[in-house]
Amino acid sequence: MSDGTRGLLFQLIRFSLWGEKISMTGMGHKEYGALMETASRQTVEGLVANALIENGVRLEKYDAINTYSLLGTLRQQNDFMNKELAGLCQLMRENKIKFVVMKGQTVAARYPQPRDRVIGDIDFYCPPSDFQKACEVIQNQWHAEIEENEVEKHVAFLHNDVDYELHSFLNEFCSKSSQQYFDELVERSVEDWNGNPSVVTVADEDVPVLTPALDIAFSFVHLYMHLQELGVGLRQFCDLAMLCHDAFGSGRGEATRKELKQILTTLGYVRAFRAVGAVLVDCLGLSPEEFPFAIENKDRRYKEYILDIVFKRGNFGKYGRKNMVGSGIGYLIEATWVKVSHYLRLFPLSPKENSAMLFNKLPLRIKNTITHQG
Repeated sequence: MSDGTRGLLFQLIRFSLWGEKISMTGMGHKEYGALMETASRQTVEGLVANALIENGVRLEKYDAINTYSLLGTLRQQNDFMNKELAGLCQLMRENKIKFVVMKGQTVAARYPQPRDRVIGDIDFYCPPSDFQKACEVIQNQWHAEIEENEVEKHVAFLHNDVDYELHSFLNEFCSKSSQQYFDELVERSVEDWNGNPSVVTVADEDVPVLTPALDIAFSFVHLYMHLQELGVGLRQFCDLAMLCHDAFGSGRGEATRKELKQILTTLGYVRAFRAVGAVLVDCLGLSPEEFPFAIENKDRRYKEYILDIVFKRGNFGKYGRKNMVGSGIGYLIEATWVKVSHYLRLFPLSPKENSAMLFNKLPLRIKNTITHQG
């Protein structure tokens, strides 16, 4: 991918997120193909298609047809997902089950054009007190088959061809103290709602979400963990930018800022958050005033390395490798090397978690994998 394609991608994303004007008037087929392939790997093709259409960029005939078709299909998918999410909320409320929805459609609701965000699955959390009841209700009333995922430690099910994941905890940390702190933080925040949760509106339904500080912290940790493992796409950075814009725009959110700093400090992620913030501000166009902390030159030193991972590995690390997931010892060796190199290079940004990963969790993972394959 050329620097020109990368620059053009950022330019189009900034238009769709903030309305920044673009200067281009037309695009040839080769340039269009390179742009859309990169956008697809980063799962931001809806934002790119919207920017091309809204700015009247001249495209070749079949490229124009593809752009309009892509955006139309994506918007239909989002409408369906929104209705499905509204149905989940109604099911949980009718059965008096505490829950929050993370990522996905709840973050899309913060975008200027929510229907242009590429869809994923529906992730939601129930505290331990309500988790089993939620599983039973889903099985009995939606007639869905629950599948346990021992690796990811959640249950999954399919309803109306939509993938759901029901979590009993959020984010798996390598540090035991971080895991205990974050689990208690999430559980306490949901249990203490007293019927008055934070909500976003999706399909005319109030969808309960994490508090702004916790939502930002969760989204960041999810992004950063994938970045350090095998990679992550730009969509996750756009999501984090929109959450920051929503929480801190127009000078709002001082209490949220303090709460977020406390969470990230306890987890040992303040520097990592600022380094990711450099991408949000310098590349995606988030206003510096809407990022909760001052970004220093030492934070920006990691920006290009982070972008190298993003553009080489793509959405959740699906690209830039020789061996397919689960393909055997070759994949294990390659994936381990990628993870170790990422954790070592980013070590100064998150030494607490990286130490626990490199010296505790990773050796155990390798041992278990070898034992399983043997």
